Amino acid sequence: PVCSSLEPLAHGEVDEEVITKIEEKVNSILRNHERINIGFTKIGIIRKHSSPIIVWLGIQHSKQLEKLFADINYVMSEIGFELEKRKFQPHITLLRMKGNEDIKKLELLANTEIKLTNIFSNEIAIIRSDLFQTGAVYTKIKSFILNKGGFNG
Repeated sequence: PVCSSLEPLAHGEVDEEVITKIEEKVNSILRNHERINIGFTKIGIIRKHSSPIIVWLGIQHSKQLEKLFADINYVMSEIGFELEKRKFQPHITLLRMKGNEDIKKLELLANTEIKLTNIFSNEIAIIRSDLFQTGAVYTKIKSFILNKGGFNG
């Protein structure tokens, strides 16, 4: 499965009781969602003070993906999280800069078009992200199968 960033699930420290509520709410809305057909658009760079900090791969917007994002955003607000107001920008983070990358080579990648379509994802996940000086460590807490109404531990 392809993994993309779904910002409504990115909310810092969350205790186990809240995670259980998230599991229940997300599980209930996924019965209305089928697997997602994903296409990629281009490689981009996020900058901070003009220096590149993240290289990402853009995902084509689709009504299906927008609806999934809106539904997750809504159930997260029911649990007590603030509604995400930023425009949804689906992407996959490819690289977080640590300072020793060849910036010139990375700059050559910026805006490179990627023509990949008809890649399907049938799973979304709650991911814990722990940031260390050596880099981010991602741990899957729960995964949800689209259109099956269940989750995997």
